[in-house]
Amino acid sequence: MNTNSSETWITLFNGKNLDGWRGFKNHPTDAWNVENGSLHCNGNIEGAAHTDLITDSSFKDFVFSIKWKISPESNSGIMFHVTEDQPHTYLTGPEYQIIDDQGWPGDLEDWQHTGSNYAMQVPDSAHVNPVGEWNTTKIVVEGAHVAHWLNGDK
Repeated sequence: MNTNSSETWITLFNGKNLDGWRGFKNHPTDAWNVENGSLHCNGNIEGAAHTDLITDSSFKDFVFSIKWKISPESNSGIMFHVTEDQPHTYLTGPEYQIIDDQGWPGDLEDWQHTGSNYAMQVPDSAHVNPVGEWNTTKIVVEGAHVAHWLNGDK
């Protein structure tokens, strides 16, 4: 993550453990672990604590960059500017949507597809790599202006 005030990048994930991360409202994070240097959500483990992860730090203006891939029929996202004064992350922060656009078992609206600003803006273009392949996302936040990038396309 680049905080725009300088060219210094802050690494949010060390590839080894969840240092710097915690569950939203400090809820348990059993469904999250590190596998082969990647942060992994085991969303299908019965009985696991399925909570959103948040960073220990807060950021106002930033450039966030990540490589990600998704499993078949999965739904995820990247939320930002989340506060903990509500019971759920989605009540306070916008979401960069990540979902299996082709294999999701239900119907999807345009604003629910990968790269959208969930329930607010549809991406101009969304060239998503197939499920199981790596994609790149960049989110640029400067004041009230937010730009989403997916695999190099704004």
